[in-house]
Amino acid sequence: MIFTSPASANPPGRQVKFDIEAQALQNALREAIRQSGASVLFLPATVANTMSPAVRGKMPVQAALSLMIRRNASLELIVIGPSSFLIRASRQHDVVVDPPVSGWRQDAADATEQVIVTARKRPELKGGLAESFIVVQDDGLSALSPYGLGDAIGRIGGLQLIFTGTGQQRLSLRGLQGAGENMVGYYFDEIPISGPNSATSDVSAMTPDLRWFDMSRVEVLRGPQGTLYGAGSVGGTIRLLPAKPDTGRSYAFAELAMIYSAEGMPGARVGAVSNLSAVNGQLGIRLAGYAEKLPGAVDNIRLRRDTIDESRTQGLRASVTYSANENLSLDAVLAYQDQHIYDTSLGFAALGVRRTDYAERLPFPNDFLLGSITVKWSPGPVNATLVAGRYRWRSTRFRDITRGVEANLPAAHNCVLFFSNPCTEAEKADYRAEVIRQLPAVNIQPMEVRAQIYEARLSSAAGAALGWTVGVFSENRDDASVSTAYPVDAGTGQVPPMSFPVSSRAISMGTRQGAVFGELNWKMGADITFTIGGRRYAYKKYSSSEVQMTSMLTNMIMGPPVNRSTHAAGFVGKANVAYQVTPSLVLYATEATGFRPGGVNTIPSLDAALVEFAPDTVRSHELGARLAMADDRLNGSVAMFQTQWRNMQIATRIPGYVFVLNGGDSTIRGIEADVEWAWGSRWAMAANLSVLDAKYSDDQPANVAIAPGRKGDRLPYIPSVGGQVRMRYAMEIGGVSAALSASVEYRGRSRSEPNPKSPYYEEMGDFTRIGLGMDLRRNNWRVVAQIDNLMNIKGTDYVESFVEVERLTHWIPPRTFTVMLQRRF
Repeated sequence: MIFTSPASANPPGRQVKFDIEAQALQNALREAIRQSGASVLFLPATVANTMSPAVRGKMPVQAALSLMIRRNASLELIVIGPSSFLIRASRQHDVVVDPPVSGWRQDAADATEQVIVTARKRPELKGGLAESFIVVQDDGLSALSPYGLGDAIGRIGGLQLIFTGTGQQRLSLRGLQGAGENMVGYYFDEIPISGPNSATSDVSAMTPDLRWFDMSRVEVLRGPQGTLYGAGSVGGTIRLLPAKPDTGRSYAFAELAMIYSAEGMPGARVGAVSNLSAVNGQLGIRLAGYAEKLPGAVDNIRLRRDTIDESRTQGLRASVTYSANENLSLDAVLAYQDQHIYDTSLGFAALGVRRTDYAERLPFPNDFLLGSITVKWSPGPVNATLVAGRYRWRSTRFRDITRGVEANLPAAHNCVLFFSNPCTEAEKADYRAEVIRQLPAVNIQPMEVRAQIYEARLSSAAGAALGWTVGVFSENRDDASVSTAYPVDAGTGQVPPMSFPVSSRAISMGTRQGAVFGELNWKMGADITFTIGGRRYAYKKYSSSEVQMTSMLTNMIMGPPVNRSTHAAGFVGKANVAYQVTPSLVLYATEATGFRPGGVNTIPSLDAALVEFAPDTVRSHELGARLAMADDRLNGSVAMFQTQWRNMQIATRIPGYVFVLNGGDSTIRGIEADVEWAWGSRWAMAANLSVLDAKYSDDQPANVAIAPGRKGDRLPYIPSVGGQVRMRYAMEIGGVSAALSASVEYRGRSRSEPNPKSPYYEEMGDFTRIGLGMDLRRNNWRVVAQIDNLMNIKGTDYVESFVEVERLTHWIPPRTFTVMLQRRF
């Protein structure tokens, strides 16, 4: 939580010799950037029609900038960091330059406050970005800030969360969703985070559900990212930016919330932050801790247990910022989160809403640990950044295998693995009897992924006429899992104590990835900017899989380890041209390419032709516009794009197993629009709209599914339309700042299978969700009340059928009422 105040008239700092003629302020600022190497942020609309006097002599950068704007009382200079400054229209009160998600906003006008973002690896004003980009933060338009990806899905146009199991979800942006490596880059500050390959070689099937307590903001870049992100991504990048320590002052705040669900027992959430400033403002230390217990909504009628999907999460975060001088700073963070989801949130529609009859308990315990250090050095016109980080994510996945075994048991196809070929009827009967004896059963998969991330970047000062960034990136990622089956107690659904496994398989995988990347921006005059960039990558993946027990239940034969590897190298690029039509309007065009590594399937007895799956690629063409008027109190953007996705990596099934293969090509066309508007001191609104036309551009291979997708079929799990509108009205009542908020979100219809003729074709979505909120503040106290899903609709955001299940369904949360008390110290 970083508050700033106008810069002083006679500041200390590095002495620079300036020689700048009297001229238009915009040109004078760019000349000051060139001569000093400092970063200066401003919107063209803010400094339009303003002249700067001549500035000559040796002085601090801050003093020179103050001289340039002193004739215009409507402008003020803000210090935002070492050698970094913001010029904005003057305000009557200090503002939050880096507003935290769990923060304190002053009025509705703050909803479109000038926000400084770093998604392109340099400080920039959000309103001036010539890209499809959004920021999720405490903008004052909702009583409660989002606490995780699930809460923010309505705010991020084009984002989908596709459920893959208890507590597990796949991220999708712009209609790109598939198995294999992550399609959407997911970052904690500078560190890219991945899930384990596990038994299915599907890294993107699991994303850590890191809670957004005490986050500064969440930045979302849509479209392929690789020229500034060493890890690369094809659908976009989501960056979680935790609030950094405030080196200027000490303070603390705490909050307590009670959560009431229409379907389950009450829940609660607590959180506290302490910020300490020391060493004359050079050192900041920040400690944040949180814990929550969320109510469940799904009932298991077979095991006679209600609200089985309750969860608890607790976490700690410690961060340190040290500014040795105006040119050198260090940021370090250590974050830990422990989570336990007690059972599945999926049910079967045939049994009723939010009801299941699994024979097993399917929890998802997991814990996440991350540490990183970032050093920034700005000796002059060049900025250097060094990043080093490590993380470890441990989890245990429980999967039902009873239904799959029962569905395939009558035919006894796998009898030949254990008896004669072909099996006699007597042998088939013996095979069935042995399998039934081991049911019901659950597959337990403890998994762990560890990664070491290193990145080094050099870049020019922000705002320079010729801007550039170059960097190198390295990732060493290793994961291991054991897939073991156990019989469960038919009455409790749990594995009895001292039980022996009936099946076991061990899998380990390693990924080594390196990249060199860079981007060059060239301003041609005051109106046109060209950007080109590229990323040269190389990777190697290796795997080892060993069946440790022969099992009729899972049709595996014990054998020696099987080792495989795959590798690739290549280049992705980006080109962008931006035209500043007026000080408030910029048009842009972008073409970019993206790449995902291939991999190796490790499931037993798989056909040799399906063991390896190849990389897939995307090419994106985009036209867009961004509007920033009235000192950034009106922001709008629109983008039209077409993405060609080649050699798609998708998940497919055989009885008892899921694996990855390449499944044809597709073309995705879409429109995205976002707007934020604050008028007066009372009203503010934000809205977004995403329209997608995601279809196969050729027929899928016949081995992909029972009913392969045909040219023109829609991609599964991608709604054709979605959007949200949020509004807020603020007022003063007897010394209390009050605000009323409302939101309406619509999610369009999507399908589970591309081909409507598939016997497993299902539909989901097509629902509207309403939320209401109230926010009361006085002095250091705050009380918030919010109702989500006001009408308690039973909307479905995931439905799937396959051989062993029919209409496996995930419903959106029921009506939930939250009351929060917050106190600042």
